[in-house]
Amino acid sequence: RALMKRKVDKTLQLSAPPAKRPRHGRTCRKCAINACPGKGNVNYCVNSCRDCGKPGKDKSCIGRNMKFPTLTC
Repeated sequence: RALMKRKVDKTLQLSAPPAKRPRHGRTCRKCAINACPGKGNVNYCVNSCRDCGKPGKDKSCIGRNMKFPTLTC
């Protein structure tokens, strides 16, 4: 019985752990750019909106709602 346990332990040590897939990078919800400072807070976005085209300085547009990604701003 101890021999079987050693054999199983040896087999488990040889098997490689499953590789983790890289996570999707965080983007700005207004302009969808990775390098935008608005990815942390939409108020910091300096680019125009991808849906309505309002400039980044216009604070009336806050971009897409992540709960409903198919709807536009």
